[in-house]
Amino acid sequence: MNRIAIVTNIPTPYREGLFARLANIQGLSFTVYYCAETFPWREWKASYEGYDYEVLKGTSFNGFALNPLIINRIARRRYDAVVIGGYSMPTALLGLFTARLSGTPILMWVESHLLDERNRTASCTKRILKQAYVANIFKIPQAFIVPGSAAKAYLEHYGVFSEDIFIAPTTVDVDWFSEKSRLSSDRKAALRKEYGVTENKIVLYVGRMIAKKGVDVLLQAYAQIQHQGHEDVGLVLIGDGPLQKKLSARSNDDGIYWLGYQPAENIPEWYGLSDLFVCPSYGDQWAVVINEAMACGLPVVASETVGAAADLIKEGVNGVTVSPGNSDALAARIVEILQASDRNDPSMMGMQSRKIISEFTHAATIKGFLEAITAVTGQSWGSESKPDDV
Repeated sequence: MNRIAIVTNIPTPYREGLFARLANIQGLSFTVYYCAETFPWREWKASYEGYDYEVLKGTSFNGFALNPLIINRIARRRYDAVVIGGYSMPTALLGLFTARLSGTPILMWVESHLLDERNRTASCTKRILKQAYVANIFKIPQAFIVPGSAAKAYLEHYGVFSEDIFIAPTTVDVDWFSEKSRLSSDRKAALRKEYGVTENKIVLYVGRMIAKKGVDVLLQAYAQIQHQGHEDVGLVLIGDGPLQKKLSARSNDDGIYWLGYQPAENIPEWYGLSDLFVCPSYGDQWAVVINEAMACGLPVVASETVGAAADLIKEGVNGVTVSPGNSDALAARIVEILQASDRNDPSMMGMQSRKIISEFTHAATIKGFLEAITAVTGQSWGSESKPDDV
């Protein structure tokens, strides 16, 4: 039995699904150490079902958690390997150095990429300092786990060897989203009536209402679409946040539907009702909403600076990418997809989304995760896994 510790910030729905599945792998025992139950700007509710965990006592400020207890947990419980979630959290660094001093093999879970807004807009001085800091931190772990090719390129940029990097895709329960989004015509009509949606074609946004997400750019693009005479296009926005009141006050209400926060179980229906999903973020480490939209059969328009775009969006096949902050380009690509009438029309692109996302399942994530653990412990699971675990 191999005992693994995972140190990460807060519970997230897509990670909890992964942890519950990993808990069923024969020969693998692990505990997840969370730095906090949640952060003020997150609305996720943890279930903690199906796996061992501990929310460490400590303090947090502006998303940076400090939990000295992690030193005790790693030093005394003699794990076969420790997975450290990133390198910016003080608790992660405490865990990293404790594992190193105790001789415990270390894997680091890294989601950053070079196109993320923080890396793209950093000053020259900050880049030089970060280069020295990160390159030295990355010399400590024996292996790395990343969600996709953008994060892999990030590690290689800082000197990590390709053979030490293992891809475990960030994903969702693809089958669940796919099933829940398949609506009958009666259900679609009822949903439209309930929320007063009258437009024939629906563009959907799901996410937080903060500056980084580029919702203001989407609203500018939609205003251009309206100005061009595309009155059959509506815009549905799901999510809340500090900018929601300001953004909704600035926008033209005709054709815009502000749904605010929606429980997770309600969102697949909106994917099922919509024709196109848009992720206009200035930069996200991944953006799991793209996985969700594709599982529900939607084409996607996303900023090229979103981590998921590099792996999930095939240009002109199931969607397109645009430069962040470019409302003209965003409007043009939305209209281009919605008006397509050949093999690249929205429904055909949506079918391609389903096909592509079918490879980004929890089974693929578990495979990459176990390969990384094997690399540092020498223990291989393979046939020991229960057949229904993944």
